Amino acid sequence: MFSWVIISVARGWQDRLIRDDDQSLVMSIIESIRSDPASGVAELQRLVESNPSVLVNEISNLLSVSFEFEDQFTSFNILSSVNIVCQSIPQAVDLHFSSIMDALDRLSQMQLRDEDMLGMARVMLMGLVHTKFQMDPSLLQVHAPVLFRLMNAGGSVAGIASAPLTQAVFNSPQVVAPYVEEIFKAIKNGNETLISALVTMYNYNREGFEREYDTLIELYQTNMTYRSTLLSILAEVSKGNGALAVPHLDKFAPALQVMATSSMAVIIFTEAAKVAPEEVAKYVDQMVAAIGFQPHLGYTVPNILGIIGQKVPEMAPVYLEKLWQLSQTVSDEMLPMVLSEMRNLGETNPQLLEPYIQGIRTLEGHDQEHVRDNARAIVDMYEGRTLRTLAMSIEEQNRKIREAVKSTEDLMKYVDENISMLKDFIAEINKKLPTPRKFSTEGRIRKTLILHFVCEGTSPNCLFPEDRPFTTETKDWNKWLKIAFSGIKLGKSLIVPASAGDAVSAVKDAYEAYKEKYDKDFLAYISEPFLTSQEQDSLVNQLREAKFFNIFNYDAQTAHWICTMCTP
Repeated sequence: MFSWVIISVARGWQDRLIRDDDQSLVMSIIESIRSDPASGVAELQRLVESNPSVLVNEISNLLSVSFEFEDQFTSFNILSSVNIVCQSIPQAVDLHFSSIMDALDRLSQMQLRDEDMLGMARVMLMGLVHTKFQMDPSLLQVHAPVLFRLMNAGGSVAGIASAPLTQAVFNSPQVVAPYVEEIFKAIKNGNETLISALVTMYNYNREGFEREYDTLIELYQTNMTYRSTLLSILAEVSKGNGALAVPHLDKFAPALQVMATSSMAVIIFTEAAKVAPEEVAKYVDQMVAAIGFQPHLGYTVPNILGIIGQKVPEMAPVYLEKLWQLSQTVSDEMLPMVLSEMRNLGETNPQLLEPYIQGIRTLEGHDQEHVRDNARAIVDMYEGRTLRTLAMSIEEQNRKIREAVKSTEDLMKYVDENISMLKDFIAEINKKLPTPRKFSTEGRIRKTLILHFVCEGTSPNCLFPEDRPFTTETKDWNKWLKIAFSGIKLGKSLIVPASAGDAVSAVKDAYEAYKEKYDKDFLAYISEPFLTSQEQDSLVNQLREAKFFNIFNYDAQTAHWICTMCTP
């Protein structure tokens, strides 16, 4: 045993002496290169051929020394030796990855051609590391600028550097999103495949895309292959940034005539109308005419007419006439959108509706509910029965119900007799405070409600369809149950577990399961079914904290809350 220990110790010292000798040998070669480059490089190359493993630990030193010479030939030979060692012993790349990237960083900042010695050297070094980036895209968080410079340098190295960047653009857009300017430069230099990934990257660097708006316009005008994709990106960037689009409206107008691009063009014109209505007015007739052969535009073009009429009051009569003419030609499914915009234009001056009011009255008996509701709202407004005068204030409406209701049966009767008022009243509240599709009760112990919100959009990429709702938990069960009462009565909501009977019974069962001895009895509670503005604000703040408003938007045209993927 003692002899084995002596042997082991002896071998350890022997290995250390060998390593020290190897290091001394390499250092002597490096000094030889510095003093006599030709002789030193020849000595290095002989060592690479005979025993490359000796050089593994000194790769970083060799890389550093290679940049000490003005003579590219000497630098190339040293870097070529490094390349041979790393190819022979792959773990050398892992050991000296940062040093190799430092060398590539220096090379990327030089003006080099493929035929230059150092131009060939950067191709060799890039070949050593490109697979590491493909295996671990997070490395780009540190080294992306180097790869972008190499990609935009052109030549052979550009193809090697572009592979991991292109992969990251598609699979890890958040990693490369900070480098939007470099990506657009790469696209302009010929890497067109990157265009199709720009849509997913936009959400990670919106300001960067806004700065490149003119570049997008340039690409949109010159790149026919990806033109539709570029227009969709321009539509996204234009949302909330209509001023960016205004100087380029003439370039978007032809897209109105093509089925595949017209909806995206309308988005851009809508955003531009919010900041420059007179400029967009020049293209209104084209948009209205396009509805004739592209009926789907009937859902969105009326909104542009309404925006212009509201932004430029003296043009309101003209745009009311256009909307009325449009109401005579669009399908029943699109008619509510047209009527909604007519109502918006008539709010400031209901007398503008006089030429059309008789025709609108005939729509009060329309088969479609949304058409009837919009027509009735316009007639009510024209005749002075606004939502404020019809439903009074929230406090007064609660007072009226409280005075009229002496039992749950009275409440059911009152609600049934005033269902039209209730619908209008709740619709107004819904603009601010969305109504959940489902309320899940969590019982006496936890005393919480689970709120289930469903997107009412139609996109195949919808984030929260019926079978996958957005959910959030709340302890303000007594406030949300009042929202549930209205929602259930209007057929928009349900409580789980379900109760037999109508909305009053459903809410009563849930209330009785939750209430404590100090809570009001149910009749006193439900006789004031509408939340005050302050109470509504507290629930809105709950949803804001749950990030609801980050992913849902209220669509005034359909009166629905829809997710960002379904937002037109």
